[in-house]
Amino acid sequence: MRLALTLSLLLCGICRAAETITPLVTLRKEHPRLLATAKTFSDIPKRAKTDPVYAKILAKVLKDAEGDLIAPPNKFEIPDGIRLLATSRAILARIERLGMAWQVTQDRRFADRAWIELKSAAEFPNWNPTHFLDAAELCRAFAIGYDWMYDAWTPDQRKILKKAIIEKALNPALDNYTNPKNSRFVRATNNWNQVCNSGIILGALAVADEEPELSQKLIEGAFASLPRSISLYKKDGSWDEGYGYFHYGAGYLVALIAGLESATGSDQGLLKQIPGVEHMADFPCALEGPFGRIFNYADCGGVAKADSMPEIGWLATRYPQPAAAGAQRRHAAERPSPLDLLWLPTDKPSSHLPTRASYFTANAVSTFRTAWNDPAAGFVGFKAGDNKASHGHLDIGSFIYDADGIRWASDFGSDDYNLKGYFGKERWGYYRLRAEGHNTLAIANQEGADQDPKADCQLVTCRETVGGGVAIADITAALTGLKEARRGLSLAADRSLRIQDELTPGATATDLVWSLHTEADIKISDDGRSATFSRAKGRLKVNLLSPAGARLECVEDRTLPPRLPREGENPNTGRRKLIIRLHVDKPTTVVVDLVPGSSKSTQQPPKALSTW
Repeated sequence: MRLALTLSLLLCGICRAAETITPLVTLRKEHPRLLATAKTFSDIPKRAKTDPVYAKILAKVLKDAEGDLIAPPNKFEIPDGIRLLATSRAILARIERLGMAWQVTQDRRFADRAWIELKSAAEFPNWNPTHFLDAAELCRAFAIGYDWMYDAWTPDQRKILKKAIIEKALNPALDNYTNPKNSRFVRATNNWNQVCNSGIILGALAVADEEPELSQKLIEGAFASLPRSISLYKKDGSWDEGYGYFHYGAGYLVALIAGLESATGSDQGLLKQIPGVEHMADFPCALEGPFGRIFNYADCGGVAKADSMPEIGWLATRYPQPAAAGAQRRHAAERPSPLDLLWLPTDKPSSHLPTRASYFTANAVSTFRTAWNDPAAGFVGFKAGDNKASHGHLDIGSFIYDADGIRWASDFGSDDYNLKGYFGKERWGYYRLRAEGHNTLAIANQEGADQDPKADCQLVTCRETVGGGVAIADITAALTGLKEARRGLSLAADRSLRIQDELTPGATATDLVWSLHTEADIKISDDGRSATFSRAKGRLKVNLLSPAGARLECVEDRTLPPRLPREGENPNTGRRKLIIRLHVDKPTTVVVDLVPGSSKSTQQPPKALSTW
């Protein structure tokens, strides 16, 4: 019944899309037409003469393309038995470099090397459509290769490339759009939806003048599917899968829109369907800390540095955002992409800086800092949020903390996606995904989920203060058994941080564990009321102010006994955590101050969160 309903809704969506989505009527007939036109490419050397950052990017892209000339072609490899994705991404990156180099230089070597890569991938037995991300990324690679180097190909070469696009990507995609048993990405409400639909539309646009009927069906199917994911962008531009998957989904979404505009002259109404699109560039900018490490909640890298996001250049140009534009110019200069040559914002210095506090209340995420443009600044990332979010962890109430150029409170990110049941019934058994694996409160001695996996908690206070910021979250829903639970974080101008929890028991007492994970060495005082963190040349003092009788403990960064680690999970070697064991049988306030070595701490004596 559910499958029949899904198919019915999808077909209705396609019918509605067919009434309004007619991009092929205005399709540009000449190539190149995807993401750029011949004029766009011809302007690249001109801009490089006047923009030093742009010139640096161009030089690096051409140098990397030179390296591609002597590299062997990528092979059909599915090392984990599931994903061809590493190969797909390597081919896409190489074809974008070689295609850009060909367009800028007209040096035949680049097209000839691209042909070797494309012909090899065209001969793959398939593009692994059972994990459709793989096929979608290869479809985009072939679309770019076919389109950007169209004039370099012979008729026979074009025939081979077009056949591969159709047989290995477009036809399998059409089956997904029309067969509910085979439509994972079509029904997805996460990054899969944007990546797969984008890759397929770009492939369809590449061959649309030659295969108009197939291309129209695919575009209609994609436009019926896309609202399932793009409607989940919030009015503040935030995305619940976190920094890394924001980049992945938004990168493909922007490529789709840019491809439609360059190929058909219009975004076909997509932009107006994206809530908060004018604010999207702010989101990754706010999640970047003072020395480049990000607030890496959800399935994100454990020591992730801020990434170069060409799509932010596109967004920050379309919806002028000077801070995001400047950040992308800086990142692009460090890690250039060929797409930066199409979308890099112009250099427009601005004395205006964003507020030191950024609050994305729609997804209950906040960051605040003591200063911009100071690598030693204090910086906090804090979240409540929805434990049901795609790629989410049980991390309501978790935070990260930087000061003096050191990350003192860390989130160690995702574990191996191939662990048994990682995206299924065993997800909450893996330490890094559990609440006890984050800087938050967890229900103690829980074999199963140690926060309510269905909890969705909000930020109730978010504001900038003199030199810092404050945020308070109601995390009651996450901690079953408690009548009420609130967590507040206050960052002072001197970079010190206070973490305060106000806990009210329910009908019976509840045992909790308060955790803080770190890459620093830890030394606990004899009375257990303070600790000293040491890392590099930095020091951090931890003071436990409340409750009386509680103690700080240093333990291994793994699940607490008597619970046992799961087979295959990351052992977190060399990392430590600070814990407080709490028996909540009466109203309890937990107050912990983190004071970096550069600070004398101006935190005030503890007071109720209601007065913050």
